[in-house]
Amino acid sequence: MRINRLTIAGFGPYKTAQHIDFDAFSDDGIFLITGNTGAGKSSILDAICFALYAGVPRYEGTQQQLRSDYCEPGDPTYVELWFSTGGQQYRVRRSPDYERPKKSGVGTTKSPAAAQLFVRVGDASGTSMSSGASGAPAELLPHASGDEDEWQGVAAIPREVGIALDGILGLSKDQFLQVILLAQNRFQKFLHAKNDERQSVLQSLFGTRRFADIERALVERRKALEVRQRESAERITELGSQVAAIVAIGAAEGVGSTDDVDAAEGGDAVEDGDAVDDDGVESEAPADPGVLVEPEAPAVPESSAAGRPIDRAYFEHALADLDRQLDAARQRVAVADERFSAAEADLRERENVRRLQTRRDEAAAQLAELVRLDESVDDDRRRLEAATRAEIVWAHVGAQETAESALGRAALAEKAARVAYAEATTLSGLGEASSGPGSFANLAASSDSAPTPGSRPTPDSPPTPDSLAADADELSRLMGGLDVVLADEKRIPRLTSRVAEYDAAEKAQQADVDKAIERAQTLPGLIDEVVEQRNARLVEASGRSDAEDRVTRLATARESAVLAAELKLDLDAARVVEKTASTANKSAAGRYDDLLTRRLDGHAAELASRLVDGEPCAVCGATEHPNPTAWTSELGEPITDAEIAEQRTLLAAAGDALAEAGVAVQDLAARHASATSASEGRSPAEIDADLELARATLASAIDADRAAQALESRVAELRAELESITATVDELTSALQTTQNARASLVSQIESITELVEQHRGDHSSVAERVLDLQHLLTVTREFEAALLAHADKRLALEHAQQTLREHLDEQLFSDSHEVTEARLTAPQRDDLSGRISAHEVARATAVAILAEPELQGLPEASIEIEPAAEARRAAGADRDEARVAAGSVADRLSRLRSLVGDALERLDASETLLAEYETMRSLANSVEGAEPNTMRMRLESYVLAAQLEEIIRAANARLAVMTGGRYSLEHDDSVQYRNTRSGLGIAILDQHTGRARATHSLSGGETFLASLALALGLAEVVSNQAGGITLDTLFIDEGFGSLDSDTLAIAMSTLDSLRSGGRTIGLISHVEAMKEQIPSRLRITVVPQGYSEIDQRA
Repeated sequence: MRINRLTIAGFGPYKTAQHIDFDAFSDDGIFLITGNTGAGKSSILDAICFALYAGVPRYEGTQQQLRSDYCEPGDPTYVELWFSTGGQQYRVRRSPDYERPKKSGVGTTKSPAAAQLFVRVGDASGTSMSSGASGAPAELLPHASGDEDEWQGVAAIPREVGIALDGILGLSKDQFLQVILLAQNRFQKFLHAKNDERQSVLQSLFGTRRFADIERALVERRKALEVRQRESAERITELGSQVAAIVAIGAAEGVGSTDDVDAAEGGDAVEDGDAVDDDGVESEAPADPGVLVEPEAPAVPESSAAGRPIDRAYFEHALADLDRQLDAARQRVAVADERFSAAEADLRERENVRRLQTRRDEAAAQLAELVRLDESVDDDRRRLEAATRAEIVWAHVGAQETAESALGRAALAEKAARVAYAEATTLSGLGEASSGPGSFANLAASSDSAPTPGSRPTPDSPPTPDSLAADADELSRLMGGLDVVLADEKRIPRLTSRVAEYDAAEKAQQADVDKAIERAQTLPGLIDEVVEQRNARLVEASGRSDAEDRVTRLATARESAVLAAELKLDLDAARVVEKTASTANKSAAGRYDDLLTRRLDGHAAELASRLVDGEPCAVCGATEHPNPTAWTSELGEPITDAEIAEQRTLLAAAGDALAEAGVAVQDLAARHASATSASEGRSPAEIDADLELARATLASAIDADRAAQALESRVAELRAELESITATVDELTSALQTTQNARASLVSQIESITELVEQHRGDHSSVAERVLDLQHLLTVTREFEAALLAHADKRLALEHAQQTLREHLDEQLFSDSHEVTEARLTAPQRDDLSGRISAHEVARATAVAILAEPELQGLPEASIEIEPAAEARRAAGADRDEARVAAGSVADRLSRLRSLVGDALERLDASETLLAEYETMRSLANSVEGAEPNTMRMRLESYVLAAQLEEIIRAANARLAVMTGGRYSLEHDDSVQYRNTRSGLGIAILDQHTGRARATHSLSGGETFLASLALALGLAEVVSNQAGGITLDTLFIDEGFGSLDSDTLAIAMSTLDSLRSGGRTIGLISHVEAMKEQIPSRLRITVVPQGYSEIDQRA
């Protein structure tokens, strides 16, 4: 995984957007993050963690205050991170929730947390784009966040972004902080942590809570088995108490044995109702022989409370005893059942005799009553017979009445039709003479001729159906002859309307012809006028090319003038820099010369200070040194080679800076001269006046050119219109002539139709009116014909109904219809009479049949008594019920006892298995819990984590051995701790100088740092390997390098330098000056006067 880029805005100490291109450090492989304390170095790591995990380690357990306190209400707060992993490049942008101004109104509102995740399509290399002058990537500058077409959205909701990143990163937040962001003092704390603290860290990194869950499950299983075993024993004891209670119930109810039943069955042989017990001794007994003797209760089995063990024999003994009680109870029930059956048979016999006596007496009384009603029933029979005959005749009485009503209605209809017919003939001009065949023949004549007098029938010959049918046929023929004329008459309005339409069309076409002729005469003059205007515009547009050239020259000269002014400012600034560099170079040279002079002045004293008696002098070789030069205060402090070398480096740097400034001045001077020459020495303001005039001239020429083109198009349009209008005049003239011819044809047709209608309408205003009159006359003629025929039919029907009624009256012995009406009964009345007659006959026959039944013969006259037998049955039933209840009670208790005993025996068997299982589980659960018999007192999860810790120590020692020259190595300490403290995750340090292991707290500050760093790198290696072999291409270390001496720092830097292999980039946070000298690539955090921080990137 590689971190590519980061943008921070309104986050922590950063108010404005700050951009970091981590890919720019790829060539060096290591860079330094520097700045004053509190400037915001660690906030860069916080921003990376927030972008990926929506959380910041420093604020865990507290309210996160991520928004910068320097932000104005409208300033945004967000972090945008580019990173590469798995061959893909991703961009995540995340904002915390914060207060912002309301979009409408006053006040603020909470802006919710937001997050978006994108994946780059087509380019997963993760290489950086070119950076701007500010050091920020071009894609990260405002309004330049990269080509949006290259990015594809993955998620846009914080929760969904988190889920997606979990799958992409493959690292939890804790793992990320351990393998990529090595936070300040985090691993020194891990090195010195106690077992429980170290377990918590490793647990979050390696996800071993499942082993704690296994441990918890085993402990819970042990506790559950312990509870089950205790509950099983308690349940067995409880079952024993329940068994004792059931047996005690039998003793209280006094259930006897089989000997008691035998004594009861033999009680009939004992005189005076005495009973004999098993020893032959007489004892008092109840007077009723059916009452059994109550023996003494059997002894209850001893319970565990009485000292008897509740074992299998205890339950089996109780079950056998209750089985014997049930046998005795069942024998008592059998004896009581026999006595009850005998009493019940006697009662049933007496009840049957009483029932037969009652049946006989009731039948005799019913028969006497029926004989008394025989005369009334005979009268009902006669009424029913007359009503039946009347019902046969009644339908014909109704038929006659219906025929009489129909004849009356037919007569009224005939009269109405006759009146309508007379009125219609009068209106038609025929009068009352139209009463015979052929009376409508004259209607076929023309309307101005009167009917021939000899053609009408005389008044003595009234209309008949046949004559009316002939008149209707004549009218139909006449109407058929008028159909064609009627159709032509209906066409006249439509034809007249079309003539009006032709008139309007002729007028419009004439106007179009006149207008087209007028336009054709106007167009030639208009064409000449437009051609003259076009030529004038072409003359004005001829200067366009010269105007364009002048505008281009002046615009180029103005750009050069603006550039010359800018370069003049840069040149002045460069000369100031050159002057400053020159002054610095002179100062450095003077300081260097002064150091050389002082070194030479004190060289003799320096050599003298090194002389040792008996050893040769480095200059003259003498072994005696009688008068060595002494160092005086005038010489000052001794000058060392290191000081001279340092000043020589500073002098060389000052010379390089001076040379660089001189080159910059020369370059800017040459560019300024070139720009001044191109602008002809004129200022932008001087050029602007000429440029404005030239642009106005060019605009005028362009307008004239466009106008000339438009006029040219207008000339073409007018010429095309002249050709078209000439052809249009011919077409319109032809269409006008066609319209005039069509109108004349229609006028002639209307005149012909009008003449024909005048010939056929007669005295009517139109042929249509004449046809309506004839149609009405035809309708009333046919209705009159139908009324005459219907009247005749109804008269015949009445005569037939009268004849049929007379025949049926004679047949059913009635003199007239009045007698029929009196004899007639309704259907319910007839049904009622018939039912009463049938019921009387059935009841009389039933009573006679009952009295003749064989079982009613020979019965005693007096009623038999049944109460004594019923009392005897009730007493026997009570004895039987008592015996059954007692037996049922024993059976119920035996059933419950069998269930309890079965449950108890099963629990006794299961208790042994449960005890063995519990012992096994107790030993296993105690072991994984770190208790006896686990002598190491190491929990299961600690055991698994101990294996991971060994891998971490193995990886850490590979680097620690290099950093400490093989002196120190880490050891896994799984020894038993004091005072029941958990063991298994201890770390000790082995010192090869002593060959002994000791506590990590005994290391010095520098040694602690080296051990912590090695442990951190080892842990990162193991976690990344177990997280799917993730490649860690970026690593940040925020540790205290200030605690190291120069030699140890060099070793640490060498180790960190080795991490760059394979293209890895290492970011370090430190204040150490030596690291600043060794690491040129850096991010410098500065605090501006307003209080917020800014980032300066140097790669």
